[in-house]
Amino acid sequence: MTVSPEDDIARRRASGLTARALGLGMFLVVLVNLAAPFSLYVVRSSLLASDYMPIGALFPFFLVVVLLNPLLKTISPGWALHPGELVIVFMMGLVGASLATYGLTGYLVAVIASPYFFATPENQWSQYLHDHIPDWVVPSGQGQAMQWFFDGLPSGESIPWSVWVVPLFWWLSLMAVVVFVAFCIIVILRKQWVEHEKLLFPLVELPLIMVEDAEKPQRQPRFTRDRLFWTGFLIPLFVILWNSLHYFSPFVPQIPIGGTGVDQISNIQIARDFPSILVAIYPPIIGFSYLMNLEILFSFWFFHLLALIQVGIYARTGFSLGPSESYSSEYDASMGWQSMGAFVAMVLWGLWMARPHLRAVWRKAWRGNADPLDDSEELLSYRRAVLGLVLGMVYIAAWLHAAGMAWKVVAVFLPTAFIIYLGTSRIVAEAGLAFARGPMLAQTFTAFVFGS
Repeated sequence: MTVSPEDDIARRRASGLTARALGLGMFLVVLVNLAAPFSLYVVRSSLLASDYMPIGALFPFFLVVVLLNPLLKTISPGWALHPGELVIVFMMGLVGASLATYGLTGYLVAVIASPYFFATPENQWSQYLHDHIPDWVVPSGQGQAMQWFFDGLPSGESIPWSVWVVPLFWWLSLMAVVVFVAFCIIVILRKQWVEHEKLLFPLVELPLIMVEDAEKPQRQPRFTRDRLFWTGFLIPLFVILWNSLHYFSPFVPQIPIGGTGVDQISNIQIARDFPSILVAIYPPIIGFSYLMNLEILFSFWFFHLLALIQVGIYARTGFSLGPSESYSSEYDASMGWQSMGAFVAMVLWGLWMARPHLRAVWRKAWRGNADPLDDSEELLSYRRAVLGLVLGMVYIAAWLHAAGMAWKVVAVFLPTAFIIYLGTSRIVAEAGLAFARGPMLAQTFTAFVFGS
């Protein structure tokens, strides 16, 4: 059947895949990847690209919805961005924000630049580590490239790209395959999560509310025509802007609402040797909590309180498995391992509950069109998703082994990493947490299993 140009344009506008949506989304990607490192490393201010609803993606999109789109409607109603286009713009900005600073590049570039720069006679890295690091994994330690990376490029010198090209190529190939494997997992599990289990996806509610009625003739979005919205928006905005003045000029008094500073947090002590309950006011969390299920909200504070009591009992009785690991439980190793065990059990139980759907997906992937399961609404066919998952896992395993990881370590590390990815994604999708991480790193888990 021949599709007319008009029908093709209408289909693209409905899906959001238009040139202007992709161009605007790319602009937001570049913007957040320039602004986030500048804010973190130069100004040492806000984390613009952190966690699952980063301000570096949300606030520029808010400006697009509240300022740019009404301006386009004023000039010509036909120029306004449609809901599908706005969703594409938001998703591109959200994904782009995951690349900057703590999402990927801040860790990746710094870590691969460290083995030669931080090697000293005292730590003996050159004796014990350097011979085991393949040349293609990290930049060469020859010359001044790593010194310039950490201390700054001297005036008149050009960036020594030659030492960076090869390791960045291989690391980015690994990251690309990891993202593709995650994409295939999304395709395989989407129907189970969305249609069978009917997860709420609370974080999605916010951008959907923002794009609602975007195609209507009214210039301003519907949510901005409510006084209650502006009240809830302007109060925390004033507090944040005022405290920003305090950050840059301490002579301006601060409005204490909570944060990471010791002077900003209230502590509630349950008993001697028990950890304190940290009390702080986070306006974004208050807003997202409105969209969450009450049972999930109850579980957050209940199990957190239960964990504090357990840690306190351990402290009083002297029981310990050692100190906490980085990005693990903030109290001690015992809580990290207990949480990790519950986390793995939750993920495996979720896959067990999804076994009828997973069997159907496998049959569809094996039989193709001969199987009645409909995958026409998926971003990939089930056959391509399953094949991509298998081949991607093979590439990741081969990459890790070529980088020096033994096969038995790969067999533990790789499944653990994807269990953490899958479990965290499930928690974010179902609970709507803007801030969340797994109870333990896959590296830590693997090191404890095999020993250092």
